[in-house]
Amino acid sequence: MRQMRRSDGHAPANLRRPAGLLALCCGLATTMASLAAPLPALAQSADVNAILGGEAPAQVAPAEPSGIRPRAFPGASPSLSPSSPNAAGDGQAAPQAAAPRGNDERWVTSDRPAENLAVISVHPLPGESCRDVLFDIRPSTRVRHDVRAGASLDFDLGELCLLGIRNESDRRTLVVRVGEELKTVAIVSDSRLNSGIALGPGREIMTPIRPLDITALTIGVEAVWDDQIDATNPVIESFGLRLAKRTPGS
Repeated sequence: MRQMRRSDGHAPANLRRPAGLLALCCGLATTMASLAAPLPALAQSADVNAILGGEAPAQVAPAEPSGIRPRAFPGASPSLSPSSPNAAGDGQAAPQAAAPRGNDERWVTSDRPAENLAVISVHPLPGESCRDVLFDIRPSTRVRHDVRAGASLDFDLGELCLLGIRNESDRRTLVVRVGEELKTVAIVSDSRLNSGIALGPGREIMTPIRPLDITALTIGVEAVWDDQIDATNPVIESFGLRLAKRTPGS
């Protein structure tokens, strides 16, 4: 059947496509195109919405152009970026291993208790007296004396202001006992010296001495390691301190 046409050459009104229908089709096509947007565009839209809503935008890791993240080769050590906390930056060198000990001050000591002790004597300076040292706190001279078991150390009572004992062991405690004779010449003394006093590493005890006019006085000193004092047969060593007032020219 032939299509009917009007005498003016145009198709009937019900067969023509209205302009509104074409506009509707174009709008649907635009909507479908926007729904098919790639995922990065949707992520950017989500970030904008988050900012408008007062939320922090989500951090999306940048993808490689190929879509494949690089992986470290098996057995390879990971590289440190400048911002890494373990990386050296700002001119700071990477931490190095601690140097072996060897620069510390250490004394060669003996296993014998007496040989780890030192006797300290304090004397006045020339032209001064022990009274100046003890009561006026004047400068003085300190002298260290080595100890040998079974031997004696001699001191001049006329120039002896203080007498002390020091434990020079760097790791062990010594117990020292001084004879009662010390009370004869001591201005004041610690009573523990006569019964046994424990001196830790580097510790010393000093006793002020009065200048008595006596011929000679010997004070016995005993020493034992503190960690052996309760043993069945502890090693106890002794030595002597000889005090005498020398005459001029002697």
